[in-house]
Amino acid sequence: MATDVGRGNLAFEFLDERSVPDSTAQAHRDDFARRIDAAQGALAGRRRAPPLLLGAGLPLVPAGVRPRLREYR
Repeated sequence: MATDVGRGNLAFEFLDERSVPDSTAQAHRDDFARRIDAAQGALAGRRRAPPLLLGAGLPLVPAGVRPRLREYR
């Protein structure tokens, strides 16, 4: 049954893309595209957050490092 099938390829050996109706495949593609668009819309405003958090945290670094460096004097 699984002759001449490399290890890890067994599942792909029995997949026949012709057996999936075109309408089902198209429905999956449409659903995937719709979900990608929804995710991009949900993440649209979050591009500003990392720079703002970095800008807010960067001044705190010297405040935390200075007491540690004073221990070595």
